[in-house]
Amino acid sequence: SVAVRVSVPVARIALIPRGETHAARLSLFASVRDAAGDPGAVQKVPFHLDIPDDRLDDALGDSVHYPLPVVLRPGDRQLAVTIRDETSGVIATKTLDVSELAPPFG
Repeated sequence: SVAVRVSVPVARIALIPRGETHAARLSLFASVRDAAGDPGAVQKVPFHLDIPDDRLDDALGDSVHYPLPVVLRPGDRQLAVTIRDETSGVIATKTLDVSELAPPFG
């Protein structure tokens, strides 16, 4: 198991005013592909963000981070992480070669 740190720039997230905060709902999806190109199960993680109004200006210049635990199997080669902004519908995907991260299996 490895922890992948997912970072999202706050300025790219649709923030909805809610009382004294601005809120966002994101969904993270992760899947690992093996050497044969077969994908593993897709892991879905909801991610909610609440930013107090008095921190909003500073937060817009920052990123939010989420530690996503990922289980690697022998032969896994590629990790795909997709982030969906549930308010705007915007989707972004990043892939990573994990073959060098995987521990030696014996």
